[in-house]
Amino acid sequence: MSDIRFLDRISRWMGWCPNSGNMPEKISQRGDAVRNGVTGASGPALARSLLFSRLSWMVAALSYLAAFVALPMLPEIIPVHWNLYGDPDGFSSRLVGAFGPPVIITLTLLFLQIIPRFDRRAEGFEQGRDLYQLVVFATISMLFGLEVVVLLIASGIDIAMEVIFPMMLGLLFIVIGGVLPHLQQNTTIGIRFPWTLRDERNWKKTHQQGGILFVAGGILMVLASPFAGRWSLLLLL
Repeated sequence: MSDIRFLDRISRWMGWCPNSGNMPEKISQRGDAVRNGVTGASGPALARSLLFSRLSWMVAALSYLAAFVALPMLPEIIPVHWNLYGDPDGFSSRLVGAFGPPVIITLTLLFLQIIPRFDRRAEGFEQGRDLYQLVVFATISMLFGLEVVVLLIASGIDIAMEVIFPMMLGLLFIVIGGVLPHLQQNTTIGIRFPWTLRDERNWKKTHQQGGILFVAGGILMVLASPFAGRWSLLLLL
């Protein structure tokens, strides 16, 4: 019986599609939309929003665990910044180098969780809150991936940062590109020019085309990174 319930929950969660009409119900009162964090979304959308939010905080916690595990294996001075050629050009003590990234991840996550409360088009944001939390999760995961790479390089493992970073950035672009066409007008996430915020039709067309460009650019970066390295970033531009 428990297995049936579990499968039913998974099927309900995965069966949602942004174009299927199962988006969260519109919020009639703008002031109530962001008052309590994820309130405003309902049903499967609320579940997904909470899931991605919790996963983001789990990744943030893992970043501290990774720093604790790696600390004894690190030399006194470790590289923390690389130039376009993949050469380290910034260094730090192992304590700062190990725990600096987790602090940055935590502050970034806090900032990304706070800014939706100031959205001036709360109704539109609430309809895509789960999509926003997905982008937040992808962003925090990318930062955590970079932290792991930095710790591995500092511990003596040879990894080409000029290849790994564009690849991770490309994956993030793919996620953002997949989300863009399904966003409603809001002032937190998306292509938020004055003309897109004034005209709903302009917003939709801009985000449909922008989504395609983001996904295409992300795929190009991922595929080109092993061969082009740092030049894959220039290909995107």
